Amino acid sequence: MERHIKPFHRKGLVMKAAVICAIILALACGGAGEPQVADDVDVQEDNTAGETIAPMVDACRAQMRTQATAESMYFARFDGYSDPVGLESSGVLPGARVLRCPESRRNYCFTLTFDPPTYVITCQDGHGYIRDGIASWD
Repeated sequence: MERHIKPFHRKGLVMKAAVICAIILALACGGAGEPQVADDVDVQEDNTAGETIAPMVDACRAQMRTQATAESMYFARFDGYSDPVGLESSGVLPGARVLRCPESRRNYCFTLTFDPPTYVITCQDGHGYIRDGIASWD
């Protein structure tokens, strides 16, 4: 008796692997050197003397990492980055439009460029920024 094996769904497997890699990279947020930010982005650097960071700062940074992870997932799926509205409407990150700093409730500043494709997510309260998956506080 001859058995038929379903065709290998290569595209779906590649997409899943790309998303997993993007998530791992976003969580690691490692990189060589300090990320560069456009001159119009105002951020404060952390005090690296070992001071305790407030829970609201941690929550703010976690939300920025969530959005950065969604950007990686969006890029793997659509070959580019998007603004929070696009992340939400594509289904990649439901609720992306309402992500904001939990301390002040101010929206994150989001800068998107297309050539080359880059993004910067910045907290207006100086809790840091993420540029292309690399966090300023790491």
